[in-house]
Amino acid sequence: IFIVFFLPLSFYLMQYLGAIIAIALYDLPLYAVLAFGLNQHGLGTFIQDVQMTCLLVALVTLFLFCRVSLGGDLPIAQLLVT
Repeated sequence: IFIVFFLPLSFYLMQYLGAIIAIALYDLPLYAVLAFGLNQHGLGTFIQDVQMTCLLVALVTLFLFCRVSLGGDLPIAQLLVT
């Protein structure tokens, strides 16, 4: 239901950037339910999730820095041009 309503709405409001954000947010409710269920059974994953998220952000930042240092632009710059 989320994709059926919010994907077209977000595309209408923000074009491709809105669609990308809607798809990225699509998994958050599922993640919350799974994390809650795992925590109820004593299998908390919050610390590991935070560590891996920090690692992902650090690697993306490093690669974007390298791209800009070599004369490229940020990939999102093309999406922000109207």
